[in-house]
Amino acid sequence: MKSYFPNIEIIGSISPYTQLLEFYVSIMWVYGIIIFAVSSLYSLVYYIYFCRYDDDFILVAKKKRKNDCPFLLLPFMFGLGIFMFEVYYTGYFASSGISIRTSHFMPEFQSRFSIFGYIFFFQSGLSLSSSAILMSAFEFIYKIYFYLKGVKDAEQSQ
Repeated sequence: MKSYFPNIEIIGSISPYTQLLEFYVSIMWVYGIIIFAVSSLYSLVYYIYFCRYDDDFILVAKKKRKNDCPFLLLPFMFGLGIFMFEVYYTGYFASSGISIRTSHFMPEFQSRFSIFGYIFFFQSGLSLSSSAILMSAFEFIYKIYFYLKGVKDAEQSQ
């Protein structure tokens, strides 16, 4: 897995528990990929299966107008996803630390619990932000589809 995920080797070289840390990071990549796959499957099933039975464009538009949150969060989630990718996938947080405003945070991998906590936090953040980006993209495509469908229905009724 080291050849696919460079953070395994980078994070493993920092800690005194090299093999344990590499094992945790590898397991968390499997966890992250499963979370991403399940949320992607949920999004596909929701937007393709459940929403296609809403034939009335006006009803759908009124119902969807109340739930604009995923669509409006797309730029924020995209930025968060890129940040999490840059920080976690490249191993930057472990080798250089993270600066937030004027404070600098350097994780220390001294115990098994701290290793698991840091890796779990960053992997979950990467997986959930990637899932949110995908769900927001589905929402965007869904809204464009129903907008175009409404325009087409309006032209046919004239």
